[in-house]
Amino acid sequence: MSKNRAGRGGAEDRGWAAAPVGLVEVDAEWRIVRLNGAAGALLGAAPSHCAGTTFGSLFDAGEGVHERLEGAASEGGGGVARGLAVSGAPGMTVDLVVRLDGGGDAAGGGVVGVIDARERIASAAELERLRVALAEAERALSKRDAIQRELTAPSKPQRLIGTSAPMLAMIDQIERVGPSSATVLIRGESGSGKELVARAIHDRSARRGAAWVALNCAAMPETLLESELFGHERGAFTGADRERMGKFELADGGTLFLDEIAELSAAAQAKLLRVLQDGTFVRVGGSETLRSDVRVVAATHRELATQVRRGRFREDLFFRLNVFRIDVPALRDRKEDIKSLAEHFHRQAARRLGKDVLELSDRSVRRLLS
Repeated sequence: MSKNRAGRGGAEDRGWAAAPVGLVEVDAEWRIVRLNGAAGALLGAAPSHCAGTTFGSLFDAGEGVHERLEGAASEGGGGVARGLAVSGAPGMTVDLVVRLDGGGDAAGGGVVGVIDARERIASAAELERLRVALAEAERALSKRDAIQRELTAPSKPQRLIGTSAPMLAMIDQIERVGPSSATVLIRGESGSGKELVARAIHDRSARRGAAWVALNCAAMPETLLESELFGHERGAFTGADRERMGKFELADGGTLFLDEIAELSAAAQAKLLRVLQDGTFVRVGGSETLRSDVRVVAATHRELATQVRRGRFREDLFFRLNVFRIDVPALRDRKEDIKSLAEHFHRQAARRLGKDVLELSDRSVRRLLS
């Protein structure tokens, strides 16, 4: 993301290590997860040796440091605990700026910034710079945790089962559109396998090593859908006790699958159109314009052209989504694939239950076909 504050993986780690201010990541028990070189220099500690030790053990005040940090965190926006003596660096006192994931407690861990207290008088600008860097670090950690928690990247390419003419025609479409960057609209009846088709498109694209994020638009209340898509800032609404990234941020560089796209409200349709047009959006309760590079694959069991004629779906959004259309055939239109599907699910069940794989009898196959 060009202005979307945090990268992923190695880029995030390099940015953390190279930050010109001291940064320390702590867990819910105030144990050090990691610290960068700038923090190590101020605290007289080797970053490689600190993982797992309690943060308070680095100071003369011992574990009482944690209480002071929790008090600072309750101030919001990066409170400051001033004048703490460093045990590993005699004569050194530091100010600590803290942001905890849980707000005023350490329930989710957080990030602590370190600044040389001797520079306090002349460092109002430095303290503000630290607060900004700390907020960036917290967002990076939040994004990393959210990716680990929410993303469902497939471990291997999705296999589409079937050798019928309708299936082979659809697989040919997937092979053609997959490597492109085109937005794809998938239409098919409920249960026909639209998400499997979308995953197959992702697997065949240049984005296959990046994020795969899925959202069922019909399963989200309208009041929460905008936040789910675009994220929200802390305090944006009742219950928004922390900053949260939306699906567009999580899917940056990858693919976002929007199932049951026809169920979007008119307001959500307008905001989705803006993202598809210029790749920008604003979090709920925020003012900063963010940018995300996402390939959108949408699906619906409805006929969107009919919804447009009835005034239930925006025509301009329909044309943005309908760049390449794939129709998923219903099982009744490809009965010759039923045996292959039955054998596939039988093998899956046998492995899960630790049973031997048995061959389906001709009688069983006839009953399935009927």
